[in-house]
Amino acid sequence: MDEKYIAYQTMVAARDSVNWAMWSMIAAWCGISVSLATLIIAKRALSTWRDQEKVKVKLDFKKSILNLKSLLIFMPELIDMVEIKEQKDAVEAKWIFEDVPLILQGIENGEINVHRYEKIILALDQCVACWLATEHLFKKSLLSTKWLEAQKTSNEYILGTATKSKLLLELTAIATEEFVFDSK
Repeated sequence: MDEKYIAYQTMVAARDSVNWAMWSMIAAWCGISVSLATLIIAKRALSTWRDQEKVKVKLDFKKSILNLKSLLIFMPELIDMVEIKEQKDAVEAKWIFEDVPLILQGIENGEINVHRYEKIILALDQCVACWLATEHLFKKSLLSTKWLEAQKTSNEYILGTATKSKLLLELTAIATEEFVFDSK
């Protein structure tokens, strides 16, 4: 082998090395571009997901308000806590009067009232849980004020100091508010 051939082969190897380096650099830039595009798409997807979750939480709150309203329809105008307590006690002692149909019928009617009362309490708890899930979405808004007033009235109704009509009016004011699909 002579020196010219070795020099030529060295020059060809150097040229091939530069070509491979150039293609490696192009592949690296393509990889970076794809990674940036993926990052941008992921950020948009996360933003969309967050908006969907906000709508879902608002919708759950509105559904819980409507559920509470529908349960209130079958409740008395004013709850008598003494009567509810007596009916609860009678339901617990129902087995004693199994042989007396008239008394048993009265206990079963009381059982329906107790069941309705307990469903109202559970529905109210669901409303509160849904409201808490909205966190700061309604902070310092008219809806927040309406809900706090309705929550106060519902607690008073459960204790027998507020009327069903007042509570229904407040819940209707919340239910008719358009807050689920607003742009906030």
